[in-house]
Amino acid sequence: MVISMIVFIAECYANYGFTKKLIEELGRKYRDKIEKCKNSHKMVYGRERILKEIGKIINNIRERDAKFVAIIDFERGASRTYIEENFDLIRISELSIYIGVCKKWNNLYAVIFDPCIEEAFICRFKKEDCRNPLILRRYKRREAVNIIKQVFRSVEARKYLDKVIDLLVETMGIK
Repeated sequence: MVISMIVFIAECYANYGFTKKLIEELGRKYRDKIEKCKNSHKMVYGRERILKEIGKIINNIRERDAKFVAIIDFERGASRTYIEENFDLIRISELSIYIGVCKKWNNLYAVIFDPCIEEAFICRFKKEDCRNPLILRRYKRREAVNIIKQVFRSVEARKYLDKVIDLLVETMGIK
């Protein structure tokens, strides 16, 4: 199956940096199956706003086989129910990362970090950053995109990314 387009929309700067690497690897591994990938992030995006934006795009998109992937955080407390109510979740073994399949739109998927990208992914490879709240705040700013590049220098981080990609493309029916 060849997909004409996959649109990725990231919730925050760190998720956007992750998405850039995800798209790069998808292009390398599946260039014969995916014609085009787009990456979108706006500073004002929050998790609920992303899903609302995607809903508008889904209703207006020309490419009927287009797929959408939200890169979002699961969060803590009561806000977790939003994800649980809107997505069927598939956990990536030994990771705190899920692939979600939207219950409302069959062409919307999500990569969901539990509870957030910092804890589910970044802290596994940059433990020293996670011990310092001042450094951790940098992941909420634009500079997070470049910091994520440093995380992917780790072979182990790239292996985790491969697991995310493998389950995502399998769930989307691309393989």
